Amino acid sequence: MRKCLNNRNRLVKTGIAALLALLMAGASAQAAVAALGLTGGALPAWLAAATTAALCAMAAWSGPMAIVAGALGAAGGGIALAANVPSIAALQAWIASFGSGEALDGAALALAGGLLAAVLAVLLCALLYVLLSRPAGTPFALLIYFALLVGCYASAELPLGMAVPGLAAALTALALSGEVPRDGGAWRALIPVALTLALALVLTPSERLTWEPLERVGQTIRAAFEDYFRFTEERVPFTISTEGYNHAAEVDGAVVARLGGPANPDPDPVMRVTADGDVLLRGAIRRTYTGSTWVDSDAKARYLYYDFTRRSIRERVFGMTGNDALAPVNVTVEILNEGTSSLFVPGRLGEFEMGLDTAVYFNSIGEMFLSRQVEAGDGYALSGWRPSDMDALRAAVIAAAGDSDGDYAEMLSTCTALPDCIEEGVYALTIGLTRDQTNAFDKAAAIQSWLRQNCAYTLTPDYPQQGRDFVSEFVLDTREGYCSYFASAMTVMCRIAGLPARYVEGYSIRNTNGESAVITGEDAHAWTEVYFNGIGWVAFDPSNGSGGGIDDGDTASDADAQEDPGSGDPEATPEPTPTIPPDSNAQSGDFPYDEPTPSPTPETDDGFAGDPGAVTPPPADAPVPDTPDANGSRSHAWLWILLIVLLLIALIALAVLWIRRRLADADPIRLSAQAKTARQAMMILYRSILTLLAQTGQVPMSGETPGAFARRVGAQTRNPDFIAFADAVAMSVYARAGASRESVEQGRCAYRAFLSGLRRGERLRFAVTRIFKGLGDFESIP
Repeated sequence: MRKCLNNRNRLVKTGIAALLALLMAGASAQAAVAALGLTGGALPAWLAAATTAALCAMAAWSGPMAIVAGALGAAGGGIALAANVPSIAALQAWIASFGSGEALDGAALALAGGLLAAVLAVLLCALLYVLLSRPAGTPFALLIYFALLVGCYASAELPLGMAVPGLAAALTALALSGEVPRDGGAWRALIPVALTLALALVLTPSERLTWEPLERVGQTIRAAFEDYFRFTEERVPFTISTEGYNHAAEVDGAVVARLGGPANPDPDPVMRVTADGDVLLRGAIRRTYTGSTWVDSDAKARYLYYDFTRRSIRERVFGMTGNDALAPVNVTVEILNEGTSSLFVPGRLGEFEMGLDTAVYFNSIGEMFLSRQVEAGDGYALSGWRPSDMDALRAAVIAAAGDSDGDYAEMLSTCTALPDCIEEGVYALTIGLTRDQTNAFDKAAAIQSWLRQNCAYTLTPDYPQQGRDFVSEFVLDTREGYCSYFASAMTVMCRIAGLPARYVEGYSIRNTNGESAVITGEDAHAWTEVYFNGIGWVAFDPSNGSGGGIDDGDTASDADAQEDPGSGDPEATPEPTPTIPPDSNAQSGDFPYDEPTPSPTPETDDGFAGDPGAVTPPPADAPVPDTPDANGSRSHAWLWILLIVLLLIALIALAVLWIRRRLADADPIRLSAQAKTARQAMMILYRSILTLLAQTGQVPMSGETPGAFARRVGAQTRNPDFIAFADAVAMSVYARAGASRESVEQGRCAYRAFLSGLRRGERLRFAVTRIFKGLGDFESIP
């Protein structure tokens, strides 16, 4: 009869834990899949959770049943995976879409969502069952569930009813973790749980009800969460056209931005910079030349700068290693006026510091930016490297020419392409300049030197000819212009020479001598970056600027050239420049082709406004892919952080359960109560007391009897029960006398007295000994 009753109670406890795990896991998996934007997760989540709960309950019943449950689970999982090959392919395609930006159709999203929901449900149900089957694990199970719940509902607007089953289970588990026994009467806990949920649903207002101070705090937290983990907005990149360089032109009835034309630099302050050396601060990078402008429509991944998992990417993108041939530079920046979202940093960045209240991002080509536009008062500090010793850098480039560089092939494919509109004369000139140069560095230096010696700097050049390649006209005919002329020409000529090169815009910081300097639009600048095998990107400034690029003589920057005698007729009145509409493509900071695109399209992998100068505009009915985030994918960084936190919680929970189990297995009171005879109980207690006293430095001496040892220790600790107990142990062991219940109780009292008298460190050592070594040999005594 008692055996049947025990089996019944055991079945009830196992069933309760399995049911609670089922409800919490099913609800969590369904909500997680919905929060990720997938569909079709409800039925697979609940079926997988129910199956897993049943197998867990079976495995907990006995050893043979555990083997059967494991075999059934393995067979069922294998069959399920084999029968869901399309779902596996859909899930792989969904994961791959993070980097490619290709949107999946509804059927593929449902297949991927169903498989992911089933997998999550199995893992969560197994973990929650292990925790809920033990009272000590209930707090950890609740922590995991509520962390998932908060994460899902903070990242997406989900129906409240989706959380009700899991909430009911969580509240029931909380009630059962107290004084409510887990037996046939456990159903009574459902009454207050049901009333609590019903009352909460009834009292939830149908309309929005807020308290202003709390709402402000919530909005601040939400904004920080959005900035760090869900930043998918189109940003406003930097361009020197907003500082008065280049021009707008009307082409086929549309106003577009184009390179060249008279410049009118903006004298308004932009930022205050302190630098201990001349340096070029990069703001924007363009890799595609169209014949009239520079754009960048290629896919780019964006990353949260503070993401420690992206450290290797950050080091590679910003050239944070291998800078022995470059000079260090330290810079502090204070923004003085609102502007674009771009941050200005050296091409080769070391350390970067900005308040953690500001989410800083970078993309895969090296642009840094905020999740919002910069504001007056924003500031940051950085360290980096700049080219200063031309001979040392040349030697480094030559020495690294044969090194293995995994990025060099990619740079050749993305930064050497040229349009067909470039005239043959530019090719012939470039080939003639570089034919006799034996290394990549000398080729770039030869191109830079020719531009400096043969082209004049002026802020008042004529407008470029419509329909003719901008660089060809500058190099072959006019040979006068400002920074964007020189940078465009050098970038194109480097590509002709086979050197990966890109067009860069930012600010030139020079002659500050470590003092604070106010930077204005007159300091805006454009230059070229050339990629050398084994070295990375190196800045070249062909327009005689004295910033942080390669420089080989006394020079004058864009601002200095305003009064350059060769800058053209100062009395000449430049032809009026059309105004670019605020919503035009030029607002993004990119220059379009002659044929503007109808509307900006988000880039596949950067989430920025699409370049208006894309070679082939997307069709009007083309699907617009989701924008990515700090992982180079959609905004699911929060999910990885949440999973890591949950994994840590699970590991801590399992460790705590294991420790509690070990301590329970080495509990002398419990073990003595389970002993078959009184003599065994006495031996357990005596050995436990010896192990405890060893933590205080008291052990029996050689040849010392239990009674003598007890009197020596008892005189110091005033534990008379131990003396009587030790005498009883000696009589039982040496004289073969019987053991009484009274002697066992004296042993327990002696043990409790010694345990309560332990100091904190002694108590900790005793607990560690019990966990890892146990109490010792119960069969014999010293």
